[in-house]
Amino acid sequence: MKTTRDRDHDKVHDLLTVLMYDLLTVLMYDILTVLMYDILTVLMYDILTVLMYDLLTVLMNYFIIA
Repeated sequence: MKTTRDRDHDKVHDLLTVLMYDLLTVLMYDILTVLMYDILTVLMYDILTVLMYDLLTVLMNYFIIA
C-alpha cells in the first residue's frame, strides 16, 4: 500500500518526466531544424557556386580554344 508521500513523489516524478520529455523534444526539434537548414543551405550554396564556376570556366575555355 502506497503512502501519500509515495503517491506525491510519483506525481512529481511523472510531471518531471513529462516536462523533461517536452523540453528535450522541443530543443532537439529546434536544434535539428536550424542545424539542418544552415548546413543544407551552406552546402547547397557552396556546391552550386563551385559547380557553376567550374562549368563556366570549362565552357569559356572551350569556346576560347575552339
